[in-house]
Amino acid sequence: MTETESIGVRLPKDVLKYVEEQARRENVDRSAMIRRFMEKGIAEFRKERAAALYVEGKTSISGAAEMAGLTIPEMVQLLVSKGYRSSYSLEDFRRGVKLLQKMVKPE
Repeated sequence: MTETESIGVRLPKDVLKYVEEQARRENVDRSAMIRRFMEKGIAEFRKERAAALYVEGKTSISGAAEMAGLTIPEMVQLLVSKGYRSSYSLEDFRRGVKLLQKMVKPE
């Protein structure tokens, strides 16, 4: 079981009301509902942060995927869904293929 720690958090009344409504619907206590919302929010934040770092050129696609907790294809799909267009050209791809061919070519 994951180790937990209790904290106090002040929430706006409308947010707390929504949490309580959802907790009743899900038949869980308020704390469990807040944990669910936090876990989802953190997962989304990690994805957004990783995408931003990739777009800014501060990490690779594999680094961004790892930060986001995604596979590389999932990270690519996330970037596409956010409207990101790669600057990687067809010529870049061809150079990469030639380099790989030289590296694996038997001598």
